[in-house]
Amino acid sequence: MTELIKPTAMSLDEKMRYAGALAESGLVPKQYQRQPPNVLVAVEYGEALGLHPMAALREINVINGSPSLSATLMMSLARGAGHKVRTHGDDSAASCTIVRKDDQDYEHTVHWDRSMAEQHGLWGKGHWQKNPALMLKYRAISECVRMACPEVLAGVKYTPRSSRTWGEARHPACTSVPATVPRGASLHPTTGARRPVADPIGQNIAAAWDDLEKLGKIFRSLGEDHPCTPKSTSAANSCAPKRRHTRTSRTPWTPRS
Repeated sequence: MTELIKPTAMSLDEKMRYAGALAESGLVPKQYQRQPPNVLVAVEYGEALGLHPMAALREINVINGSPSLSATLMMSLARGAGHKVRTHGDDSAASCTIVRKDDQDYEHTVHWDRSMAEQHGLWGKGHWQKNPALMLKYRAISECVRMACPEVLAGVKYTPRSSRTWGEARHPACTSVPATVPRGASLHPTTGARRPVADPIGQNIAAAWDDLEKLGKIFRSLGEDHPCTPKSTSAANSCAPKRRHTRTSRTPWTPRS
């Protein structure tokens, strides 16, 4: 019996085999049937948004050769991020209003009506003819989400504090070297962006403080002009982690008679 390959922690070859197996199914949307590359792209996009592969295939459509999120998925992502989404409408007009979680004093509102649909050449065609009220709402929702909270469409979880620097240097005296983002740096748990790391020189000094020989090599490699290179014992202590030493008295042990 063939073992089902799970869509997590897979190599590219395994993902391609998984996408090929899904593409052969008659239960996936027609736009993905016998199209393994499209399935792979949809699954990868869905993974960035935190979706199960089957949900991604259902809610990510292929429009003009590009993946496009359905209006219902956009609304779910916006509400999942904590934003308020309200919709109103009928067969002639619809509106969507979004109140952001971090800016509750302002409302983002988008209106769509029959005249706008006619200008775009949509009115009276396909689903627009069958259910115009629903299509008007979908258009209002998709545009409002893109305008009010576009970060949810890219899998980015925005917070008001995201502009602050993560991983501040532990030792202020050694912050003359700017923080870097080396290849392989850890990713931020919320946004998925590369997490800036603290000054590696300051980290090495802190880790090697009890190893005088290693500490001496670090200082020699920095050179005498570096602000963290001690000119005296007091200067060296300025770059060292502050530790509190406490002494406890111990009662001498005496053997029992």
